[in-house]
Amino acid sequence: EWSAVRADPTLLEATVARLFVIMGRKGDEMEGADGRAAEVKYKARGVLAGNSIQSKGTPAHELFTEVARTPASLVSARAALAAGAVKGHRGTVRDATTSYLQASLKTHYPDKVTPMPTQWVRLPRSWWPESWFEKDKVTPKFYDPVVQLKKAIYGHPESEAIWDAHLGERLRKEGWLPVLNQPGCWHHAPTSLTLVVYGDDLLLVASLEHEADLW
Repeated sequence: EWSAVRADPTLLEATVARLFVIMGRKGDEMEGADGRAAEVKYKARGVLAGNSIQSKGTPAHELFTEVARTPASLVSARAALAAGAVKGHRGTVRDATTSYLQASLKTHYPDKVTPMPTQWVRLPRSWWPESWFEKDKVTPKFYDPVVQLKKAIYGHPESEAIWDAHLGERLRKEGWLPVLNQPGCWHHAPTSLTLVVYGDDLLLVASLEHEADLW
């Protein structure tokens, strides 16, 4: 129960927010080979209601102040494609798979001593497990149940910054270095190739020789 979290003397700081689902149709504007509308696909994503976070302790608007790096600009992407074209390279695009969920929420502030507030979420009732109901599977055992959030998720105020740091760490391990004064642009020194990052969208400008290996 959220009331139990608030009453826990060992938790000086805690936040809670509602988790909901956004679902949309994909492919409505696409046409199949026969000219008819392509098969309609649906995509759903769990999102945190970051605009209505409640807190125990410090007000929520004072807890989350970190800002992610500025994403790459359209000018940077066009410049990378133009420079690549001169070299005979091509641009290919991919999305990072479940990007934010690859990164864990931070547990401590930058001083690595002060703990971050624990983050809790209210799940949609359709997601409640059977163990949250009585034997009749209808009557709930809880009034306001919450579960602890461990992963960065869309809607959380710091998820973008956490994902940005996670991706940067991984890119550096693969030999990429950030381009100075060009946010979201990365240079691969061993091959002199370019990667442009906009959130979870990745544009690789590379030669056919290295493209598959770098992806």
